[in-house]
Amino acid sequence: MTPRELPKWVENTYGHDPSEWGEAKGQAREVLIEWARRYDPGTYGELVDRVTAIEWPEGAYTQFGGQIGHLLGQISAEEWERRPLLSALAVLKGADEPSGGFYRLCAELPDVNLPAGKEARYEFWLQEVKRCRDYWKLHS
Repeated sequence: MTPRELPKWVENTYGHDPSEWGEAKGQAREVLIEWARRYDPGTYGELVDRVTAIEWPEGAYTQFGGQIGHLLGQISAEEWERRPLLSALAVLKGADEPSGGFYRLCAELPDVNLPAGKEARYEFWLQEVKRCRDYWKLHS
């Protein structure tokens, strides 16, 4: 955790046992790093298929949709001062960009300079994907 104050939801396990939730975050983080090294973002659904430590109730507006966003947000919030935002590597199927949750996360994190406007935010996201690729190509 960073010494700066982060949102309270960063410590929530979304109803799961803390060790299972921690394992799920570890699995998701490894997949995101793999995607960063390939410079090939994947979809939220592809990520869910690879994170097996927890169950994934189906449906975008049920626990499935909120749970993946919560998991991704925690991964990025816990590392954002040291590394690029790994959650940038997860995108909406067929949209080639992240959900609005990615931008809400950026707005909540201290010192993340999220620009205003749809086009500027899209460019911000592209730069964050590039930063992930550049960082993870050099670090193991």
